[in-house]
Amino acid sequence: MANNNLLTNPAMNTPSLSFNQMVSVKLTSTNDLLWKSQFLPMLRTQKLIGFVDGGHPQPLKTVVLNQKEQPNPEYLTWEYYDQLALCMINSTLSEEILSHVVGLETSLAVWKALGSTLVQYSKACELQLKHVLQECMKGNFTIDEYLRTFKNICDSLGAIGCSVPDEDKSYWLLQGLGPNYESFTMTMLAKPLIPSYQEVVASHKIYDLRMSSLHKSPMEFAYVTQRGGGYNSRGRGQSFRGRG
Repeated sequence: MANNNLLTNPAMNTPSLSFNQMVSVKLTSTNDLLWKSQFLPMLRTQKLIGFVDGGHPQPLKTVVLNQKEQPNPEYLTWEYYDQLALCMINSTLSEEILSHVVGLETSLAVWKALGSTLVQYSKACELQLKHVLQECMKGNFTIDEYLRTFKNICDSLGAIGCSVPDEDKSYWLLQGLGPNYESFTMTMLAKPLIPSYQEVVASHKIYDLRMSSLHKSPMEFAYVTQRGGGYNSRGRGQSFRGRG
């Protein structure tokens, strides 16, 4: 008979906090790491983690005492806590995910089904996001818009446990700049070691600012100079008037 170290009086160890107070997110196909970061500590603090990781195996439903088959008290206690864990899990699932575990009767069965379902979702999401990352192009975006879009894709991959290596981020960021940045891209990639992502971002911003200043029209340049101190317009005009 399994020794689960459970109380014989379940009511004495019923969790006092609302599930919704402890887990603020519903499990979806894209946020399993975030959900687990809240849900697993809740199970541990309530001494219920063993029901989903196999630490508290299901006892026999009946035992033979005095040559008579009777309900097993250990099973009744185990069933109470198992169903409590099951309620906790189901109450934090989105409708999308809940549909995959309908009909499963134990917390362990639901937990295994969730794992299998989420692996399939995660792999499909990983492949899609990696494709989007490799196809991400600066195009007509500003530098800040492009960097923000690129970072969001990398963050989404990290959220499903597929963090992009720093060197890969640098490479794909450079590849997405397009032909207008060919010289900058080749300079970065020609280095003995591909620069870190943060170094590429900083160098890219400096390069972009430099190229923008070089392409300003003479009128724009004169306006900026005038706004900056007035030497080329007001200052010289005042000097001529002073001579007259």
